[in-house]
Amino acid sequence: DMFHMFNEAFSHLPLACLVGPSILCMHGGISPKLKSLDDILQIPKPFVDPNSNELACDLLWADPMIGLKGFKGNSVRGVSKHFGEDVLQSTMEALNLALIVRGHKMMMNGFSFFGIPNPHRKCALVTVFTASSYYPDRPNRGSAMYIN
Repeated sequence: DMFHMFNEAFSHLPLACLVGPSILCMHGGISPKLKSLDDILQIPKPFVDPNSNELACDLLWADPMIGLKGFKGNSVRGVSKHFGEDVLQSTMEALNLALIVRGHKMMMNGFSFFGIPNPHRKCALVTVFTASSYYPDRPNRGSAMYIN
């Protein structure tokens, strides 16, 4: 049926991408298993079960948390992790990244900035949530990001 055909196609898609030389994009967030960009390429395909690979699960479902140091289990979702600004910064330095863009987690105004800014950027991570009116009783805005 169509459901299985779509899921089969999705199991072959990349879990992250690099825009230009230094903008990493994914649905969720970073992982303690993310030591190099090659780690992402080593995730076996087809990819069926997110719980079978910690890095893949975090790329799909990890969330930033203000005030957190390091990583901790994400008890809100029951899967993956929360990560703090400290490990975000060290991951970005290790991977030579200027920005991380993610789409997971509803934002009332459609986007949210996270992480320690430096003179060359407003933040380290931005969540871009495209689905407007995600919750009918709390009408959020959707957003898109333009990079030039």
